[in-house]
Amino acid sequence: MAPSVDYPWHQTEAVMQRARAFFFVCAGLFLLVLSHHLGARSAGAQAGAVIEGVNASGGPITAVVNGVFEHVDPTTGMIGLTAAIPVPGHVIDTANSFLIYDNGDIYVLADSHNGTWRRSGSIVAGPVPARQESFGSVKVRYR
Repeated sequence: MAPSVDYPWHQTEAVMQRARAFFFVCAGLFLLVLSHHLGARSAGAQAGAVIEGVNASGGPITAVVNGVFEHVDPTTGMIGLTAAIPVPGHVIDTANSFLIYDNGDIYVLADSHNGTWRRSGSIVAGPVPARQESFGSVKVRYR
C-alpha cells in the first residue's frame, strides 16, 4: 500500500487561487493585445489621403494620390485620367503625362488607356565619381 500524503485543504485552495489569478492575468493581456491589434487596423483605415507631386501651374491639375496618378480638369473638377504609378516611391513632381521621382527617374505615360508607363531617363547625369585616395594625399591637399 502506497503511503498517502495528506495536504491540508487550505494549501490546495491557495494553489488554485494563484492558478486562477495567473489565468485571468494571461487572459487580460491577450484581450489587451487583441483590442490594440484590431484598433490599430481600423485606425489605419481612417487615415487621410497621401498627396504628392502636385502640379497646378495652369492647365490641368496633376497629382499622385495614394499611389495613383490623377489628371483633373480645374474648370469642372472632373478626374479625366487615372493610372497607377509604375514603381512605388516618392514622387516629387508631375505634369500632363509624366512623373519625376526623388531619385531623379522620369516616367512618361505611354498609353493612357492601359495605364502603362515608360522610363524616359533620369535627371541625374550619371554615376557619382568615387575615386579612392590615400590618407597622405588628403593631408597634403588640406595643409
